[in-house]
Amino acid sequence: MHAATHLTPVSQTRLWAGRIMHAHLPEGEQMDVSPHVLRHTFLRRLAETKGFHYAHEASRHQSDRYLWRSVKPDQQTLADAIDALE
Repeated sequence: MHAATHLTPVSQTRLWAGRIMHAHLPEGEQMDVSPHVLRHTFLRRLAETKGFHYAHEASRHQSDRYLWRSVKPDQQTLADAIDALE
């Protein structure tokens, strides 16, 4: 006998969002995405295009600390920015 599986509200949201987003995609084009990932992507792109202040306001967080995790550039983006200075 298996133990009952209990989904937390966060897990339920991820499961629901994943099903909606994958509903019309072919098998090979499906991706693992959640509202949390979409929020980070939105904040990163806003910071890249409009600046950190705009992303901070949109995040509605009082602390900058949370936002820095969202907007931190990956290694390739950072390397490209440094190369562009030359």
